[in-house]
Amino acid sequence: MCIRDSSGMGALGIEIAKNVCLAGVKAVTIHDTKQATPADLNGNFYLQPEDVGTNRAEACVARLQALNPQERLECRTDELSALGGVTVLVATDMSSSELVRLNQLSRDNAIRFVSADVRGVFGRCFVDFGDDFVTHDPNGLPPLQCMLSDISTANPCVITTVDEGVDPKTGKTLYKRHGLSGGDHIRLTGVTGMFAEESGSSPLVEQDLVVTYIDPYTFSVDFDTTQLSPYNRGASFTEVKQPVPIGFKSLEENLKDPTFMMCMSPDEDKQWSSSFTQNAMHLGFNALDQFQQQHGRLPGPWSAEDGRGVVKIAKQLNNLGVPLNSSLDARAIELLSFTGSGVLVPLAGVLGGYVAQEALKAVMGKYTPLQQFLYVSCDEVVPVDLTQEQLVFDAAEFKPYNGTTDAQVVCLGKTTCEKLAELNLFMVGAGAIGCELIKNLAMLRCCTRGKLLVTDPDNIEKSNLNRQFLFKSKDIGSFKSECAVAAVREMFPAIKAEALTDLVAPSTEDKFHTDFWNRQDCFLNALDNLKARAYVDQRCVAAHKPLIDSGTTGTKGHTQVVVPFLTETWGDQKDPEVDLGIPECTVKFWPSVIAHTISWAKQQFELRFCSAPSDMNKLVNGDFRENVSVSKDS
Repeated sequence: MCIRDSSGMGALGIEIAKNVCLAGVKAVTIHDTKQATPADLNGNFYLQPEDVGTNRAEACVARLQALNPQERLECRTDELSALGGVTVLVATDMSSSELVRLNQLSRDNAIRFVSADVRGVFGRCFVDFGDDFVTHDPNGLPPLQCMLSDISTANPCVITTVDEGVDPKTGKTLYKRHGLSGGDHIRLTGVTGMFAEESGSSPLVEQDLVVTYIDPYTFSVDFDTTQLSPYNRGASFTEVKQPVPIGFKSLEENLKDPTFMMCMSPDEDKQWSSSFTQNAMHLGFNALDQFQQQHGRLPGPWSAEDGRGVVKIAKQLNNLGVPLNSSLDARAIELLSFTGSGVLVPLAGVLGGYVAQEALKAVMGKYTPLQQFLYVSCDEVVPVDLTQEQLVFDAAEFKPYNGTTDAQVVCLGKTTCEKLAELNLFMVGAGAIGCELIKNLAMLRCCTRGKLLVTDPDNIEKSNLNRQFLFKSKDIGSFKSECAVAAVREMFPAIKAEALTDLVAPSTEDKFHTDFWNRQDCFLNALDNLKARAYVDQRCVAAHKPLIDSGTTGTKGHTQVVVPFLTETWGDQKDPEVDLGIPECTVKFWPSVIAHTISWAKQQFELRFCSAPSDMNKLVNGDFRENVSVSKDS
């Protein structure tokens, strides 16, 4: 696999490279032709002041190699014209004309292509895996399984899941959700009954059946069972994953006729990825690119004249058929022009993780890739009222001053940057999420006049190294919090950070007392167990302090911002009652101590000797037979 881009080791490029190296692919090539500048220190966490003036890729290669010493990591600084031996090409921060050229070169050589950019408070990602890409597992989840209570003798055959008892409030029978969607394939096992006259076995068994969704508890399959004997008991289904072919259009086609991934809120008719439409941001990025080609530079930070120029280009592009829907869309393009010369590091971190995952999808043939453009923004952090018809702002507030924070001053303004420097923060947990959080806080230049406290009583294990990038092999056995703080001080020596090794719990309230909670400005949860998260949430509620909570399980994750008197608390949402205490990914993929194997064995025992027999008991001992008799009589 090759990560390549003409200016690849900026804030976004280094995030992608870091994530891919941690994933353990066979080989990575990083490419960059640019020299490091003071502004790069505000985004590339591996660059040091002494690296200014040197090639960015050469300055980072040794630090990236330390993430995975077994990986073959190469560095190139020449003008790349051939792509021999490359599986995936990832390009960042490039002109559209260069991206189109590389995309076509990738297509000609059967190379999967991903591109991404972060411009100010806006970001985009594009994926093209060619015309013949096949994903063999669209969602990466274990195959669905469920016991069944009824299989009808009908055409088509209707199947009902096992009942789980009676709702004490309504008296209605509760059934287990099957989780299937229309078009899914399943295979039945354990069927007794449903015999054909000439056969002693059921023709339903051991063949792929295509599902038609009816409701969460019933579905039908395209199979005529009218000539079969009645169903007796014992059946269950297992999902059969099917290869899914996915075709992609080239970048050149997509620039004119884009295919977007629409990120819609489930309960509101709006996108969660941005306040603006995907079309508006697509036009804005294209207009920004044309402005740069015409003037040989990006628009000046918060330059009203340059902003009008970019909007004018966007309107000209709009005549080519891409609709510009409202004045809000025009303000999106103007804001992109104002902040486009800057970079917001947390946005680069989020998009860097997303892009690296898309690159891995191309290698694994697993999960469903992006189709094909995704545009995101975090415009809400800009201290300007975007609801006004005309943006009102003080350009001096966002003016760079040739310092190492110029990239974020353009996006956030000097006043907000000053507030970040004065923050007093308390972060609980220094694992995978904690490493990313503390890195982002350092890159945002937080806590240079305030203080960052990080606590975690856990020690570093070998299995942590593939996802907690601040730790190295020499750190195994040391406290996570101490190593994380030491690593982030190397990135940004001016940060005032202190490592603690205490558990945050009722037993440590003599140290984390009420006065301690009152002194902090904000709390950040990076925990992997529900009990500790609930306790921190309760203390924040009592102290009227904001909390940022986050967590992951395998490939899934969430974050929640809790603001006193404005949002619900973390405890208002009921989380699953089961809390393994050990991350699921460690148990399944990187078990390194006996506790991990015990946890795995407990899960298997629960699945085989508790859940399945329990479902069978409900089926046999419940009211199923009586219900079947009543159904037949009716």
